[in-house]
Amino acid sequence: MSETTAEQATETAPAPTPADMPSHSPQATETAPETDWKGKVERLNADVAKERDLRQAIADELKSYRAGFGKDLAELTPAQIIDKLTGDATAKADAAERELAVLKAIPANVDAEALRDSRAFQDAVAGAQDVTAAVTQFVADNPRFLRTNPAAGGRDLNEAPAPTGDLDPIAAEILSKIGR
Repeated sequence: MSETTAEQATETAPAPTPADMPSHSPQATETAPETDWKGKVERLNADVAKERDLRQAIADELKSYRAGFGKDLAELTPAQIIDKLTGDATAKADAAERELAVLKAIPANVDAEALRDSRAFQDAVAGAQDVTAAVTQFVADNPRFLRTNPAAGGRDLNEAPAPTGDLDPIAAEILSKIGR
């Protein structure tokens, strides 16, 4: 009759004593984790110092850029600043205007593509005051840019070539029937 159930056995079991528990005293733990922790903190502090130095170097470089930019502008008058800012746009507009003048000055009997690709031609018209005269002179000095057949490419390919000379009677009758 001394049957005990599992619940009764757990309730009546004595509580563990400190002697039964594993020891967690400082002498029992290893000292390596503390040393490892200190090493991690030192490495972290070194990384933070490197980042701080890098950030400071970038800030110093930015300050020097700002100081140099401001110094250049401080020495200029407002008119000089405007000239400096619009100079590039003006140069591009002048180059486009010169290119248009060159295209207009190229005669019809000249291979314009080959002429414009020529470095010698570019050098000849680069500093010329009168572009038309420079183009004409260059073409006269360099006849290799002249087309051998000036009308080549100028004919409408949908049209039949106009007959030259006398036509035979059959061809004349055919042309009269088609309206030529």
